[in-house]
Amino acid sequence: MKASIWRILFAGLITFEVLVWLEFIPLTTTFTILGLIITQVAVWVILEIIQVRLRRPYAWWVMTLVVLAVMLDAAGDLFHWYTTFYWYDAVLHLFGSGVAAVWVWNTLMIVYSQRAPYKLIFMGACGIAIALGVGYEIEEYLEDFFTGSHRLGDGFDTANDLLLNTTGVLLAVISLTLSKRANYPWR
Repeated sequence: MKASIWRILFAGLITFEVLVWLEFIPLTTTFTILGLIITQVAVWVILEIIQVRLRRPYAWWVMTLVVLAVMLDAAGDLFHWYTTFYWYDAVLHLFGSGVAAVWVWNTLMIVYSQRAPYKLIFMGACGIAIALGVGYEIEEYLEDFFTGSHRLGDGFDTANDLLLNTTGVLLAVISLTLSKRANYPWR
């Protein structure tokens, strides 16, 4: 996916969410529209900052996964799939954290593949992606605290989300490691 396409998709999604927030589009959210907007803008800003620092574009397939993950999260909230389908939250935590791990892995490979052993990249990708999942749970807590929504859920839901985030990260990074191992020997 060319760099301009994923930026256009992010801009379109955020514009759509702002129009919902301003009530030009008559949709309600399961949680809060402002929480969605903040999440999407934060993801986009992080991606842009890291890409500027990398001085080269992300792999097209990585950005396709990132855009798909944020759009599925927005759709789940805007179309009430989080409450309609009991499994939707679990699938999105597993998928979203896996996508985060793929993005982190790709970033670390761009920067360190010539200087660091793959085992270190594996551990770094796992740690950073799991931390991103924890950050997402903190964002849910802050949204509940400041808006009165019930996005965080109960203690079981939070623990389940963290477990699914960790599982998604490990599955993604192990898959990428095996893929790399098949193509490149370990250092």
